Amino acid sequence: MKVFIAAVSSEMQHVGSLTSCYELKKEEGDALYIEHRTRGDVAREAMLDSFLEKKEFDALLMLDADQRHPKDMRERLRAHDLGEQEFLPSVQQISG
Repeated sequence: MKVFIAAVSSEMQHVGSLTSCYELKKEEGDALYIEHRTRGDVAREAMLDSFLEKKEFDALLMLDADQRHPKDMRERLRAHDLGEQEFLPSVQQISG
């Protein structure tokens, strides 16, 4: 499964958070796209449009680039047996 990994954030960026996006374990064919020069809603819509245009990808993983993500996040998400379900709706990281 080839994954289009989209990371979106504002212009203000924490180095550790952005670094965690680059350090995600990827498989051959996966690609990381980062957008941080516009509003989040506009960037997310643009990333979704790009994903839909690029027929080589099977899945979209959209991340907030101002959050830290575990390196094995892709594998951990994939480990869930989703059966016939084709996507995992909204996964939110909540601090507290």
